[in-house]
Amino acid sequence: MFSLDKIKRQADFLHKYGVRDFEFTGGEPGEHSEVEEACKYIKSMSPDCKLAVITNGALCAKDVFNDIDEVLVSYHLSQSNKSYDKAMFPHGCTWSKVSKTAAAARAHNKIVRTNTVVGTFNIDDLLSISEDLVQL
Repeated sequence: MFSLDKIKRQADFLHKYGVRDFEFTGGEPGEHSEVEEACKYIKSMSPDCKLAVITNGALCAKDVFNDIDEVLVSYHLSQSNKSYDKAMFPHGCTWSKVSKTAAAARAHNKIVRTNTVVGTFNIDDLLSISEDLVQL
């Protein structure tokens, strides 16, 4: 379970032994109420700390973009969904949230990477989405 105290203790331990690159992943970090504080804490440890967050798009509603260096948006489309706004995102995340997250990260000059599953059933939709991401 996500706990700010546990994150701080783990980060302190790792930082003590030279770790400077951190990555928050899931479940979904954007759904945790203390993710903003956790990001601020990691970045306050030292100027050379780097922080990446892997998100399904839920990060768009959080105030973390000043404290992170990179966003990895992870999504995939299911065979049954032809419209990518109904892509298979946990907890109701949709393509509109993914695009808002990518746009917010880019507005803060952050690196944006994507991760998805490519198959013969979704390649055409994924190509459309990729073109949309490049335009952001």
